[in-house]
Amino acid sequence: MNKAAFIPLCCLIFSLFSACHPTQQNFFAKDGILDASEIDLSTEGPIILDGEWKFYWQDFIDPALPENENGLTVWQPGLWNKMDPPYPARGYASYSLKVKTGPGWPEVIAIRTHEISSAFKLYINGDLVSQSGDPGTDDESTSAWILPQTNVYIKGEAETLNIVMHIANFHDREGGRRRAMMIGTSDQIMDIKHRSLASDSLLIGALLLIALYHAILYAYRRKENLPLFFALVCLAFALRTAFDNERIILLLIPFSFDVYGKLWFITYFIMGPGVQFFLQGLFPQEAFKPASFISLFFLTVFSLATLILPLEVGIAILPYYHLVTLAIMLYTLRIVLAAALRRRPGSLTFTIGVSILIITGIHDLLYTEGLIQSVYLTPSGLLFFVFSQAFFIASNYARSLTNIQHLSAQLAAYSSKLESTVKERTEILRQKKEEITHDISSARKVIDASIPSQEQLAVIFPRHFILNQPKDIVGGDFIWIDPKGRPIIALGDCTGHGVPGALLSMLVMTVLSQEAHLLDPENPAHFVSHVHKIIRHSLHQSGKSRGNDDGVDLCLVCFEKNRIRAVGAHAGLYLVSKGKASVLNGDRKGLGYWRTPDDFNFSNMEINIQEDDCLYLLSDGLKDQNGGNRNLPFGNRRLLLLLE
Repeated sequence: MNKAAFIPLCCLIFSLFSACHPTQQNFFAKDGILDASEIDLSTEGPIILDGEWKFYWQDFIDPALPENENGLTVWQPGLWNKMDPPYPARGYASYSLKVKTGPGWPEVIAIRTHEISSAFKLYINGDLVSQSGDPGTDDESTSAWILPQTNVYIKGEAETLNIVMHIANFHDREGGRRRAMMIGTSDQIMDIKHRSLASDSLLIGALLLIALYHAILYAYRRKENLPLFFALVCLAFALRTAFDNERIILLLIPFSFDVYGKLWFITYFIMGPGVQFFLQGLFPQEAFKPASFISLFFLTVFSLATLILPLEVGIAILPYYHLVTLAIMLYTLRIVLAAALRRRPGSLTFTIGVSILIITGIHDLLYTEGLIQSVYLTPSGLLFFVFSQAFFIASNYARSLTNIQHLSAQLAAYSSKLESTVKERTEILRQKKEEITHDISSARKVIDASIPSQEQLAVIFPRHFILNQPKDIVGGDFIWIDPKGRPIIALGDCTGHGVPGALLSMLVMTVLSQEAHLLDPENPAHFVSHVHKIIRHSLHQSGKSRGNDDGVDLCLVCFEKNRIRAVGAHAGLYLVSKGKASVLNGDRKGLGYWRTPDDFNFSNMEINIQEDDCLYLLSDGLKDQNGGNRNLPFGNRRLLLLLE
């Protein structure tokens, strides 16, 4: 075997051993207790929580008072339907483990769970730390969900971690925990999660790029179907990767468990026939034509049964399709071996790639059936296979490119046309820019009409001035006065600049004016809290998931004879009294932001003022203005000196 063939096989052997033995940890839990008190978690972590756990069948024990003595001792990770004697796959149970910590453990730790069928809750010292789905005692009370979880727990000074897991399975053909659970510092566990996500993302991205590349090749040369077949194979493998391991597809599209399960099965069903069709198109003389119809028949029958019938049917027939997959593997191996014996072009490369894919596929079949403890290796084998095929196809196309002078002439003509198009498009863009600028300038007039004029302000505040220099034609800063003519004024600074900020400022001013009848000068904070809820709901930021985090910083002031009441929502009020400037800071939360809870209550600021005192309402534009030799912000300190 030559060097090019030897290197991939060595990499495969290394990946097999590293996957089956992910850690060199030499201690395990014993009789429901894991003694890690001598471990320095920051240097020796993370640790694997493998070993003997306590097991309680058909019982959700109290997570605050785990009784390890009363449970059965079982090895974890492991499926309860694979125990000796086995329990029914459908059911519920509790697992408990006591972890002894030591001085080498930080106060904040993290825990990572993976492959738990098919709903669980994890408690540490009675606190719910991690959850996937909602485990119950029967099918109706259980909500299934299988998604890797990474969670942080504040251990504090606790010397023992009482870990309790409630697991329920009424949907899958296997119940319990398949893969190892890890605990470590938050940095360690998050690093593992990010590496796993990066690995999946890299593989998916590589497959999609290769698929796109070969789809483009087919678009330019449609007489050859081989690039199209290979593009479809890469696309199918990319989808399959998105449904496995970190299950990136669920981070993008929150499918229900049933829909996700059906799609998971179908992506698995497609993989084998996809590789078979591709190899038959590549080596038609070595292929057995009826085999295509046979595999297509099984693919159609199993896919339709999974789609139409309940998910439990798809779960039940999965082991039978493993036999179909194994048969396809052997058939594809026969094709490439026959092609290699006949010395077809590229047959050796295909033989190596297909062999690696088959080895990893068989490994994953054994892992899926719970016969070995490991991780999925098909993505690694898939990467070898795809790159070997991509190399072969790209080489063929590279050799087929001829008549360089003709292509150069075409490129020159295209370049000339492109230059003309660029000039034409540039002129169109210039005209569009003028039109947009004119429209924004017209919008500025509408916005200016919503802001109180100097005459209106002079009626309420005879001694005042306004300095307004927006960065763009329109902006997010605004001034608002009480429409009833009461001595009440507000200054707002909305998120963003330009048109987005202006649109948000119009929304806020509209809400202030519509709700002004609720403004009590004796308690303006209540009014601001009310306005916050309206803005937050208007921006669709009131749910549990994070919104766009837009909002407004607002300072509202109600004047009386010798006293003012003010509310600062992430904004302050500046007072100059007897030549001394000071800032009255309000609350640290702004209006409408996702980070500001719906029920947040803003607070009033009450200040006595004298005749010659000066009050300033400012946005953050002046303080944040950069300048000077070191290009530093103007800052609050310089602002106070300027006001004095």
